[in-house]
Amino acid sequence: MYEWLTEPRIAWFLFGLALMLGEVLMPGIVLLFFGVGAWTVVISLTIIPFGLTMQLTLFIIASFAFLALFRSRVEALFRSKGLHLNNSSTSLQHETVGQEVDVVEAITPPHPGRVLLHGTLWQAKATEFIPVGSRVRIIRQEVLLLTVKRLP
Repeated sequence: MYEWLTEPRIAWFLFGLALMLGEVLMPGIVLLFFGVGAWTVVISLTIIPFGLTMQLTLFIIASFAFLALFRSRVEALFRSKGLHLNNSSTSLQHETVGQEVDVVEAITPPHPGRVLLHGTLWQAKATEFIPVGSRVRIIRQEVLLLTVKRLP
């Protein structure tokens, strides 16, 4: 009755679809690329059938390749349209906003730089150029991106 579910192409297609729909529930532009990786396996199986080990290997390689190559471009597209991936408030956000940190990689708008917060590097953006070694105050946190302002 459900023999069609044992067809690898259908299983990979449904898995990819589930991952892409999961992106709606957990925005972050990661699951989308794993869904594309699953669909890459579907296309490859259509061309040439191969075993499960090779399917899993292709899925992992394709997913991480798409993630590495296209995530920043897709994020930039969302930001240019005024969409936010996730800006829910967290307890960590309340701890970080208002803190003073050091710039360890220059911030050159529109490109983010890096700051050191509690021994960890964070991406940070600002409305003005801020050189390495400057002291800044965190004024906002959007997931893993901090918005900072140079201290007077």
